[in-house]
Amino acid sequence: MKCDFCGANLTIDDEVCPYCHTPNTHYVKHREDMHRYEQDYQSTKTEVYETAGKTSKKATQIAVLAVLGLLFLGSIVMNNSIWTIERALLVQKAQKNLSTHVENLDKYIANEDWKSYAAYIDVNELYYSGINGFDDYRYFQRMVTDYNYIYDACMHLVDHENIDNEYMYYTPDRCMEEIADNLKDMYDFVKADEYSTYYEVYQNHSDWCDTVLTQAEELVQAYVGVDPQVIESGEIRTMSKTRLIVLLEGSYRQNES
Repeated sequence: MKCDFCGANLTIDDEVCPYCHTPNTHYVKHREDMHRYEQDYQSTKTEVYETAGKTSKKATQIAVLAVLGLLFLGSIVMNNSIWTIERALLVQKAQKNLSTHVENLDKYIANEDWKSYAAYIDVNELYYSGINGFDDYRYFQRMVTDYNYIYDACMHLVDHENIDNEYMYYTPDRCMEEIADNLKDMYDFVKADEYSTYYEVYQNHSDWCDTVLTQAEELVQAYVGVDPQVIESGEIRTMSKTRLIVLLEGSYRQNES
């Protein structure tokens, strides 16, 4: 299974895509189905033992294994069928309301409201491929998601000493790593590459991409203390993730002192 947003490999047990963090909408459904099949299995197992009580132990074991095998195969077939049908219905629904979706997303872009843009894509489940004429919006969500992660990390930096237990994970060092990871992802998105689908989106909508990327750089300048010259010169866009982390950590410590 692949992520409908970025194409990364997924398993049905992945709650979110490990690469772009897009929610895997079939995760919860899968867990519910597996729980239901587990209950069916337990019920069937009991019935088999009761009806096969007079048979040999070996025959009973064979019967149980056969039933379990059938239940397992049935669960796989049914789960795949449900996933395929649900996806087809969602794509059909999105296609029917495409003009409304595009109009709303264009408004969010014009208002530079990236939180609402990402939320709209998620709520309306528009991250599936197959929606004709919608790929650029779907791919652009990758940049928007990166920006939102950078924004959240910067907010955690503001008052990290008073943060509650729920967000203790977001130490300054962890925030630097998060910012570097997503900043590098944004730079790779706009990196010239004739074989990159994302770069094609950048060529078609450089105004969208440049706006959100510039705002991300303004965040790291304001909240992390990165030297404006490093950003204005474009040097920061050529750095590896490791160099970005070193730059961010050094700038933050200097800004804090």
